[in-house]
Amino acid sequence: MSELPQLAVLTCMDFRVDPLGPLGLAAGDAFILRNAGALWSDDVHRSLLLARGLGVTRVRVLAHTDCAAHDRDDAAAAAAAHETAERIREAIPGLEATAEVLDLDVSRPVAARPPSG
Repeated sequence: MSELPQLAVLTCMDFRVDPLGPLGLAAGDAFILRNAGALWSDDVHRSLLLARGLGVTRVRVLAHTDCAAHDRDDAAAAAAAHETAERIREAIPGLEATAEVLDLDVSRPVAARPPSG
């Protein structure tokens, strides 16, 4: 049996965000949590408590530029990521939490329309 990861990544649900590649990770290297805006929530709290019980010691909050959850305001996305990391450190002692903003390639479409028919 392989060892469980010690890293959790909280990132946005935006389909353009690849939480593994920019961090130099491969599938299975981290627990991945996603929600709109990579924000603190009761569900994130509950999930990280469980992850800590499974050996997670570090959390990376990975926000991104051009985030619709933050009205495409990059400074607001960065501030929210840092606030979320702070809330994680306060709510779950022993977890190291850091925040960063991924510079998203905004040339990719935000949403694709489903085929009609």
